[in-house]
This record gives sequence, C-alpha cells and structure tokens, in this order.
Amino acid sequence: MRNISDELLKELEAKGRLSVSEAAGRYFFTKLTGTSRKMIEGIVASEPLLGLDGDYIVIRKREPYDLETEISTAKFAFIDTETNFNNMRAVEIGIVLSEGPQETGRFSTLLNPVVGVDRETLELTGIREEDIRRAPKFEEAWENIEPLLRGRVIAAHNLSFDRRVIAEELGIAGIRFGGDAPGICTLQFARALLKRGQCSLDELSERFDLKEDGRHRALPDAGLCFKLFFRLVKYAEENKVVETSRLSHLAQFKALFPRLMF
Repeated sequence: MRNISDELLKELEAKGRLSVSEAAGRYFFTKLTGTSRKMIEGIVASEPLLGLDGDYIVIRKREPYDLETEISTAKFAFIDTETNFNNMRAVEIGIVLSEGPQETGRFSTLLNPVVGVDRETLELTGIREEDIRRAPKFEEAWENIEPLLRGRVIAAHNLSFDRRVIAEELGIAGIRFGGDAPGICTLQFARALLKRGQCSLDELSERFDLKEDGRHRALPDAGLCFKLFFRLVKYAEENKVVETSRLSHLAQFKALFPRLMF
C-alpha cells in the first residue's frame, strides 16, 4: 500500500476507524500539527481504500455499481497486457476507453519489468529490447493508468489473465487498487453466446471481420476486444438469443465479474 502500512488497514478493518492524531504517531511517526494533518489527509485521499470522517481515518464505503446501467451508455475501459513468457511480468499495457460503443480515447505504454524481457516476447510482439529498457516501471506508469480505470467497467479478452497480471504488478509495487465497477470477460461472453470452447481473439476477429493494425501488441488487442464486445452484443440482438441491453444481462453468460479489485 502506498506510504501507508498494511497494519493500518488491518487495524481499520478490525476497529472501523482510527483517530488522525493516533495514526500520526503510530503510523506516520510524527506529532499531529497543522502541517502533518495536511500531509496525512493528502496520503489518505490518494488511497482508494481509505477515507476521512472528521478527525478519523476510515475505510471508504463504496456505493454498489448499478448493474442495470444500459450497455449503450456505460463507461468502459478495454485492456490488454503483453507479458514475458518466462515470468509473466508485464511489458506493455493498452487501454481503449468508450462510452457505450463510442470510442473516447486510447492509451498505451511499454513497461520495464526490471528483470529483462525474454526472446519469445520480443519475437512475438516486435517490441525492441532497447525500448523496454527506456520504458517506465509499472509503479511509475500506474499514476497515468489508474485514472483511466477508475469508475469504468473493465473488460478484456480472458479477463482473469489480465487481472492476474495487473494484480501481481500492483503487489510487487506495494499499491492497492480498489475497483469501483464490475469487469467483463469477452472470452466468456463469446464462448457462452456462440456455444464454442475455442474462441481466440484471432479466430473471432476473422469471423466478425474485425481489424486492428499490429496484432499481439497491447493497444491493438485492446481495440479488438472493444470491437468484439459490441459485435457480440449486436450478434445476440440480431439472432434474438437473449436480452443484452444492460450490464446485468451478461451474468447469464458468466461474463460479468463482481466489482473488480486487483
């Protein structure tokens, strides 16, 4: 956890709250003054799991995400990660943002896993080793990534994989991300909707004629995931398979994850 020990979180989980003056001495090793209070307030405000209630630090309460939100108006972040083959450390992340089917932005960055990048990854992706060496570490890039994910439905093709990769990187960096929206897996969605076990992104892109330049890089793959998701929704509508107008409808495909917390 950034700048705050896990012991503080454990104490809050047990007690519910802790006075700022107590926390100042016990966890921040300072007396409570006007300056130290502002410092503590800034740190707490930056922590997704913590909040302030007057003179007390508390665990933030989050309102449940409205799963009856229309898919046509929901805010999404479609993500993809590229990783080392030998240790699954992230070397690139791509994010496509949308409001319903309308794309609203894109972000990507290479990531320096510190341990180096293996030959198989370089050959598959075309990423250059020298570019990886110049790339930011995950914890350095996170300050630009986190605001893009906050408050959005996070979707990926094989979401459990990308969630695990990001969770491990956050764990290594000592950062917590308390997601406030559900997740969607387009792999699960496609398998249940098309009644097929093999539903790779390549196969589905060919079937539905979805195109992005630069396959096997994080941003193009996130772009394909974005296009695939709304094509699957359209497919369900065209074939009158089931209702898919709201996020809650995706639960029947086992494609809807609860609030995503890495």
